[in-house]
Amino acid sequence: HRAALGTRLPSRKYADIPDEVGLYLFDKKGDTDAPRVLLYAAGDGWPTLGFFDSDRKPRIWLTASETGASIFSIYPRTTSADLTLYASDDGHPSIQLTDRNKKVRAGLLLGAGDTPRLQIADVGGRPRAVLGHTELVLFDKDGKVIWKAP
Repeated sequence: HRAALGTRLPSRKYADIPDEVGLYLFDKKGDTDAPRVLLYAAGDGWPTLGFFDSDRKPRIWLTASETGASIFSIYPRTTSADLTLYASDDGHPSIQLTDRNKKVRAGLLLGAGDTPRLQIADVGGRPRAVLGHTELVLFDKDGKVIWKAP
């Protein structure tokens, strides 16, 4: 088979590939446990389009979430960290860099009033520095403000 529609994968051989009803496109080998492209609506009904490399690891992911956000993620081959372009349900865009543990470590975003912000986080995903349009805020490891300007 080179394509399957409306079926689930025969087995759960690859953990990174969701087992959802949808459209699956396979490579020329026809391994029905390992699609290269899939289009499906997850259990919550929101659509997802995913592309997988020859090792069956996700490389590109496009999702509309239950909150109304649009998410475009790119996964490099050599690490599990990723780059995500995100537009929230209220229309505020952001670029997020995520580490191997799926914690957002850096983000560039437009906040309320379309104010640009750069946020840097520690290994736990807690903000440590935020640079906004008119301010710079530094936090300690517990999230307490240790310095702020102006």
